[in-house]
Amino acid sequence: MGDRRNVKSAAQLPLGDFLADRFLSCEVGLRGLYYEPRRRMLHLPSAPGLPEALAILIPERMRIEIEEIPGA
Repeated sequence: MGDRRNVKSAAQLPLGDFLADRFLSCEVGLRGLYYEPRRRMLHLPSAPGLPEALAILIPERMRIEIEEIPGA
């Protein structure tokens, strides 16, 4: 688990800037990763020899849905 107090202030970004500049441009993130809160399972993209899901409790979370705007 991360601790923001251990990140140098020069490396900190507001969440909106991070999402707009790094996440939406696909510099960070993992396609196919999702969390199932009722079963407390983190589903991972499949890779040979690795688990498909991990039991984990994520007490705080948010959802981001991205849609392509036709013609944009």
